[in-house]
Amino acid sequence: MIISENTVYGWKNGSYFKKYPVFSWKHNWNRGGDSMRTANFGLSIIIFIVSIFLFVKTSSFPPSLQSGLPGPDFWPKFLLILLMCFCFLLFIITLREPEQKIDWQLKGIYKYIVLTAVYLVAMRPLGFLAATLLFVPIMLYLLGMRKWHLIVMVPLLFVAGVYLILEVLLGVTLV
Repeated sequence: MIISENTVYGWKNGSYFKKYPVFSWKHNWNRGGDSMRTANFGLSIIIFIVSIFLFVKTSSFPPSLQSGLPGPDFWPKFLLILLMCFCFLLFIITLREPEQKIDWQLKGIYKYIVLTAVYLVAMRPLGFLAATLLFVPIMLYLLGMRKWHLIVMVPLLFVAGVYLILEVLLGVTLV
């Protein structure tokens, strides 16, 4: 049981007004269930624990073939450490924020899910570069970006960066 403050509303002289707060004992069944704070705490803790588990699993990767160079465990460990840092940061930021309710109105999310599924399917016949050059501008437009120079430049810079990192630096072939 918790004490909650309910505000009583009423009509007076033809207008709707707030009368006074009323304190009452009642059980709040949704206490914490629909709060952003609870979701952030739970998500950060779960992802942090999974990251630790995967970090331990990457210790079984073989060592580097050349001394002084990072081995195959470097990149997964780097990403997992980064993920753990972001989880810790989310946990700390959530401690400082006030309680917020989650707005569960997901009316427009289906178009993003369908577009992402089409993108993933289109990657096989078109290849990563072409599919990404089509997907990112469409997604930016659907998300509300209307500046055409950004809609053109963001995917080009993103694909160029991925190409340089994977093809040139790491030698990974993009199909």
